[in-house]
Amino acid sequence: GRIKLGGGDYEELDRLAYQYDEAIETFNPDVVITSANGVARIPLQKRKIPHVALIDACLTPYSNYRPKLQLEMILRGLADRVFSERFSDFVIDSLPHFVRDYAPIKPGKLLKKLLTPINRVAQEWGVPPAENLVDYIGGSVNLMPDLPTLLPTTSLPQNFSYIGPLTWERDEDKLDHEIEIDATKPLIYVSMGSSGNQRYFEKIVAQLTRSDYQVVVTCGNTIDIAELKKYERQGFYVRRFLPGHQVIQSSENTIVMCHGGLGTVYQALEAGAKGIIAIPAHPEHVLVANRLDEFGIGRRLWSDQIRGINKLLNDVISSDYRKSHTYANITKEIEQFKEERLSLVRQKLSF
Repeated sequence: GRIKLGGGDYEELDRLAYQYDEAIETFNPDVVITSANGVARIPLQKRKIPHVALIDACLTPYSNYRPKLQLEMILRGLADRVFSERFSDFVIDSLPHFVRDYAPIKPGKLLKKLLTPINRVAQEWGVPPAENLVDYIGGSVNLMPDLPTLLPTTSLPQNFSYIGPLTWERDEDKLDHEIEIDATKPLIYVSMGSSGNQRYFEKIVAQLTRSDYQVVVTCGNTIDIAELKKYERQGFYVRRFLPGHQVIQSSENTIVMCHGGLGTVYQALEAGAKGIIAIPAHPEHVLVANRLDEFGIGRRLWSDQIRGINKLLNDVISSDYRKSHTYANITKEIEQFKEERLSLVRQKLSF
């Protein structure tokens, strides 16, 4: 149910609202759980059905750290309309990092404009308009699959609760039998997720294939796998999907390279990765990458640093972030949430 925001989507949003309403009428649920779904809340509020929303802590107004729209992303979007992708990257990468990281637009003003189509639908359904992101994708109960240490909040209302990371793994999932990993040697696991920065994917892979490292790359369906397969060599594997936990734990010295998405970051921490390198694709990824950097448990990779990625990997491998006090506290926090999650959720779902 992820819907892009922006003008011109009214018809699509209205159609989806009716589809959700039909599903609700058919199944008559006692409670509905959603994740980043701003359309379903309209028929749910109309029918007064309890609504539980999974929402990232940093997207709430109670977060101590909020995503910002960086100048780099604005300029890159404009440059891509005028220049080739290669020239656009050259121009943006030549700018100092502090300029690229500057956030000139207040997210609140931009969000109100982007919410116009969905609020038009809400008005016609007799539902209050969304004034902020929580109104849009939140529910009557909001569960945050995050860690207070990494993404702290202040003055949380009673209908907001941390439940710890939700990472997906199945016992029956196995590694491809053709993938052979030496557990004593460093392994680089590259996974850009579904919202990763695909324009840098091939550039990263091209640099890694020149290294002596063992490398496992998962690309999903977001990029043509044939474009990456040509970089395979001995000890270098490209697949669409693999069980992330098993890949990370197949070596004692795994470095995870990702876009900074919380799902991959939490998976890396939970599986005991030696380090994390994030190349952000959007504002929330930038926030997460910066937090990893601040804590000393990961590094943010700028696009102009891709050519020197192998040197950065050497630095991260020699550092071993697992030895830090912060890393130990975070992994302990993850385990604690695993033990308490069921009782926490039951408590919040006792309508």
